[in-house]
Amino acid sequence: MPYQPFKILSTLVFMLIYCNSIAAVTQSPADSILQRYAVDTCSSHSNSNPYLIKFSTIPSANLLQQYGNVQSITRHHYILRQKPTDSSVVYCYTANNNYKAGLQVLQQLDHLQSKDSITLQVAYQDLKEPLQFCRRLTQSSQYRVGIYRVLKSDWKSFIDQASVVRADVIRKPVPEIIINTSNLAANQIIYAQSKFPEITGKRIVVNVKEDLFDTTDIDLHGRFIKTGNESSSNTAHALIMATLIGGAGNSGDKGKGVATETLLSSSSYSTSLLPDDNEYYSGNLISIQNHSYGTGIENYYGPEAMAYDEQTFTSDTTLHIFSSGNIGNQTSNTGAYSGINNFANLSGTFKQAKNILVVGGTEASGTVMPLSSRGPAYDGRIKPEIVAYGEDGTSGAAAITSGVAALIQDAWTKKFANRAPAALVKALIINSADRAYNAGPSFIAGFGTLNAAAALNTVQSNQVFQGSVRNGQVISFNVTIPQGTGELKVTLCWTDPPAAVNANTALINDLDITATTDNLQTWQPWVLNSFPIADSLLQNARRMRDSLNTTEQITIPDPAGTVQINLKGTKVNSAQQFYIVYSFLPKQYFHWLNPVENIILPANQQTTIQWHSTFTGSGTISYSLDAGNSWNPIASNVALQPELINWNVPDTLSSALIKLTLTDTSFVSDPFIISPRPRLATGLNCEDTVLLHWNKVPGAKAYRIYLLDNHQLTNYKQVTDTNIILFKKQLPGNYLAVSPIMQDGKEGLKSYTTQYEKQGVACYVVSLLADKTTNKGVLLSLTLGSLYQLENLHWERFTSTGWKDLGTVALNNSFHFNYNDEQLPEGIIYYRVRLTTSSGASIYSEAVSVVIFNQHSFILYPNPAYNSITLLNEEAKSRRVVIRDMSGRTVLQRNIEDIQETIFLQQLASGIYNFSVYENGVCVFSKQFIKLQ
Repeated sequence: MPYQPFKILSTLVFMLIYCNSIAAVTQSPADSILQRYAVDTCSSHSNSNPYLIKFSTIPSANLLQQYGNVQSITRHHYILRQKPTDSSVVYCYTANNNYKAGLQVLQQLDHLQSKDSITLQVAYQDLKEPLQFCRRLTQSSQYRVGIYRVLKSDWKSFIDQASVVRADVIRKPVPEIIINTSNLAANQIIYAQSKFPEITGKRIVVNVKEDLFDTTDIDLHGRFIKTGNESSSNTAHALIMATLIGGAGNSGDKGKGVATETLLSSSSYSTSLLPDDNEYYSGNLISIQNHSYGTGIENYYGPEAMAYDEQTFTSDTTLHIFSSGNIGNQTSNTGAYSGINNFANLSGTFKQAKNILVVGGTEASGTVMPLSSRGPAYDGRIKPEIVAYGEDGTSGAAAITSGVAALIQDAWTKKFANRAPAALVKALIINSADRAYNAGPSFIAGFGTLNAAAALNTVQSNQVFQGSVRNGQVISFNVTIPQGTGELKVTLCWTDPPAAVNANTALINDLDITATTDNLQTWQPWVLNSFPIADSLLQNARRMRDSLNTTEQITIPDPAGTVQINLKGTKVNSAQQFYIVYSFLPKQYFHWLNPVENIILPANQQTTIQWHSTFTGSGTISYSLDAGNSWNPIASNVALQPELINWNVPDTLSSALIKLTLTDTSFVSDPFIISPRPRLATGLNCEDTVLLHWNKVPGAKAYRIYLLDNHQLTNYKQVTDTNIILFKKQLPGNYLAVSPIMQDGKEGLKSYTTQYEKQGVACYVVSLLADKTTNKGVLLSLTLGSLYQLENLHWERFTSTGWKDLGTVALNNSFHFNYNDEQLPEGIIYYRVRLTTSSGASIYSEAVSVVIFNQHSFILYPNPAYNSITLLNEEAKSRRVVIRDMSGRTVLQRNIEDIQETIFLQQLASGIYNFSVYENGVCVFSKQFIKLQ
């Protein structure tokens, strides 16, 4: 049959051409994607292997879903389960299993020799028997992740194992803040603390996952809970985070955080970026865990993302709050959003989780910082969920949000006697956020700017629905709209089951929320365009069904009557718990955020006046120091947006008001206080007494002394003078502060809290210095901390016969004294001062010394010497010391560099020795000394 040979020949020719084309493309350096992710043989396609597809245009989400998207390599390259027939396909090859590895893994492998090994974090599944072609170092069976070492020569065999789901390099977390620039007026925190003074986070446990903070810091003292997972390292970053979350303000303004009585614990992130075990969270009653750190851009659903989703889904009452990152100006080079500038740059795969809360950073005005990392998540979900004040890094924004979450948890627990689930706290935070840009969310600011007061208002009003929904079930709730409402906002949130590592889309259970008004109009949630083009990502949100996010939000302008909230279990595998939070925004409102009632503003400093309002246009801001009888201008033609202005606070001690005047109305603040800050100092620190003194504050009738007792500053004593003698035996601690008391009994600003024992003050003497002068003399400088009961000062120098009195000074009002001593002998000279009191007692300072060189450039002492001898010289140079016995035999040699060098002599026998110093081979000093046993 002539046809069959022809058919075979044609087939062979086709396969030859096809294989050659594959080989040519595979070897082409122009397409590194093909080299990394395509098989390098002409073997037929295996049913277990997906395809590597390159599209000429960016494919739609529907097309990718149709052909089973396994992994997004870039915006044009995808790993698909099925071979597409779309005309935009550039090429289609059988994929190898490298898509299960991170790009950094593949890049490192490119530079390794065959016998070299690489250490990896590996996520696995269905591990019925140990992984092959590797050596296990550690393993977390709960989250199915381990650390393994793999030879490069075994790489293909290792990654081809079906149990291997994802392989990544070991990453080191990086803190995401520089300094503490806290501003509690932002995000309505001061306003919330003033409006809800009983809500302080008491008994709520917040865990800080990073290095350990200073647990002895007076702003955190007495509220640290040791859990056993702490890092061995203390860092300033960790202390800033803990202080922002829950600082008590004992040290001063910058030491006050959001939840001032919350309990704090710490968990190290140095060994693993995975969450702690479930028992750790439940056993230590941890409600919030703060994560103010990041790695690089990791746009995939990695093992950490899965683990945090699983942990929250399992424990239910622990909310994980992450900073979005400080790489908002960087561009992803992997995933569906690769190559898009200023988008999809969250710092770490753990931030791709869906059951957590990711927080971006803003200025005080609410403008998002350029370096604040942005969404979308790898699969198009909204990230970050909210933004908060974090001018020097999103670490602080996350910490502030963690503090607000503690306040919410405290308010909920006080009201309902149980801990709020993580999804409910998340919904309360998101629903109460102030709109950042347009009507709906964005990939830059999420659902808006954190608003602590609004969240607590929602808890107090119990504007919450919760329940459980099954597949296909519809549940409805009715909301009655109050008069004067300008907007109804409704937010749905649920804790979704974890997806599989490397899942193309993270969502498992799909719930849908709609709202129906009295006129039968149906309102759908806001949805962003997640198509991977910058123009699409910048588009305003539209109202439509959401099939990506576990948070959905509806806003209805000018609602009236009754609104029906409808929830549908569109695609639910098992009963899904949900939480719906709603709130009403008045048509018109204005309230001051700073200053608020009874707050104390530092006098003679710049502060930021802030407000929150629906009013637009401009107005005049003024202040009053006489209860509103007269007003002094601060600024005119002040634009009401943005809602802040800087004010140079006057230098006075007074109650005050501020007022915003518009064309047809005005808004006066609650009374607040302006006060200078006293400067507290230690005058003397004697064996049994301590004297404190401070500057006089004009207008103060008295002063209140505070003492840190346990973990709070407590009122200790009130005096009318500007100093006080305290007996140490009567003090339970050594941290003190002072505040002025006004004529009407109101209290002014506290001084910074000081530890009197650490101020460098002894019993009267702050410092005594001895400095050489150019004429071989000595200038003595003395500073006293107090003149209390002192009469005279005596300068003294030590001589061969004892201490010699050099001169006496009668003390008056000065605290600083100098004395010149001339014509001094060569050697080490010791000085001290003797203070005499009105009772005739003498008080001595510590002795100070100075070295005088007259005829020689070197001084050798002591002589005779025992175990060591010291050489002093006028300048530091490289020299060599040689010690010889009396026969000329060298017994010790040593190189020296410093002005003072000590030579140890234990190995030398008793006797007389020559001590010589050589510089560049020339002897520049020689002297005999006696060595004694």
